[in-house]
Amino acid sequence: MTNQGSFYMLIPPVLAFLSLSNTLLKEKGFRLRSYLHVVGVSSSAYWTSYMVTSLLNSLLLAVVMYLSGRLFLFQFFLQQPGLWIFLVFFSLSFSLQLVAMLIAVVSPTQLIGNSLTYSIMMTTFLVQLFLAHPLILQLLHMDTSFLSVAIKLLLDMYPPAVFSKIWLVTA
Repeated sequence: MTNQGSFYMLIPPVLAFLSLSNTLLKEKGFRLRSYLHVVGVSSSAYWTSYMVTSLLNSLLLAVVMYLSGRLFLFQFFLQQPGLWIFLVFFSLSFSLQLVAMLIAVVSPTQLIGNSLTYSIMMTTFLVQLFLAHPLILQLLHMDTSFLSVAIKLLLDMYPPAVFSKIWLVTA
């Protein structure tokens, strides 16, 4: 599996992000939380249920990714420790799902939230394609201009970019 393989490994966590974001934004459009407040359910119970669901979803996704990589004999999965691979995929998936929850909170309407979700999804794939080549990261880290430092700081806060760096170092 080459450096371009990281693009394909990013698809399942992004689909989990998209699914959770769409669910939360649909519920926002239906004003489900206001109806839950009427019957006495607190906001913390609502968000705790989604947090637990996201944790379990990320756990399942990481285990399936690890087992499928080992089953199909991808070198990346055979050469790296299993716990390490699990933690990389688990943290990527969970962080993207936290971004989905953030989108649901900050977007005022369902339409704006959907637009933001799809723009983040497309940005994720574009950043992944851009950073899949080791020369790009090498050039970015060699340059010390203000723009280069600002780009590095922004990329360090973006989960798929961190995933790209981890993939390049270990693949």
